[in-house]
This record gives sequence, structure tokens and C-alpha cells, in this order.
Amino acid sequence: MSKYEQISNWNKRPLRKSQLHYGAMDAFILLKIYEEMKELFAEIGEDIERFVDSSIGGKVYGAKKNKIAELEDEKIELEDM
Repeated sequence: MSKYEQISNWNKRPLRKSQLHYGAMDAFILLKIYEEMKELFAEIGEDIERFVDSSIGGKVYGAKKNKIAELEDEKIELEDM
């Protein structure tokens, strides 16, 4: 896959067909990598979700989950009033 589109102007609309193809292939490849890693983690008895949660992205996701939980708690408190 050519890396030319990687550095192209993604803000300019409409995107070119080559940009759409590059983006679709990029997403497809990432999903394949995730699926392969999930299988490899399962083979060694590990959970990939736990690994992801402990990564930088997982920490951001975890923070969002915590904020959602806080908001749900506040909602419950307000409903009890």
C-alpha cells in the first residue's frame, strides 16, 4: 500500500477515491491486527481487553467510563430526591 495518502490533505473535501481506499484499508488492517493479537493473547491465557485498558488509550477510555459512572450516580441521587 502506498504511503502517499498518509500525508495527503485529509481536511480537503471531498476526499479522493484513493484517500477513501487508503482509509478503508487502514481500518481493515487494524481490525485484522486486533483479531490476531486477540488470538495470541488467548493462547497465553491473557485478556486483550485488560491489556488495552492498561495502555494509554485504555486509561483515557477508563477515565471516560469513570466519568460515566459518576454521572449515573448523580442521576440516581437526583431521582431519589
